[in-house]
Amino acid sequence: MVAILYLSNREEVTLKKYTVIISLVILSILFVGCSSTPESKLTLDDFVKAYTDQGIEINKEEKPVFSMIEAKDGVLFKVDGKKAAIYEYSSEKDLDEVIKNYEQMKEWTKNGKFILESKSEKAIDIFNKVK
Repeated sequence: MVAILYLSNREEVTLKKYTVIISLVILSILFVGCSSTPESKLTLDDFVKAYTDQGIEINKEEKPVFSMIEAKDGVLFKVDGKKAAIYEYSSEKDLDEVIKNYEQMKEWTKNGKFILESKSEKAIDIFNKVK
């Protein structure tokens, strides 16, 4: 015995609507998942190594008052006698939010979720080369 299911026009339209909605939801999830930017894998140690490889002494225990600018960590050192400080944030988004609130930080050099406070061209050059 073969049973044939007949749907009324109204039921067909409803079924098509659900199919389209489900398809759009699935596509939206796929696009959102694929379009998010991966967070940088850089660490504060990567920056410290870049400077020490250039002969600059860094004592990782010498910390700036990083909590004043809402950073989660930081390191303080000198390049050619000029003060330099690197601050680490939880994410690049967090750093961008803090920069909006602190006018002086807009002039500092940014690399992912890290920011360099220094006027030394050598310090800036080394900082920008860390990838």
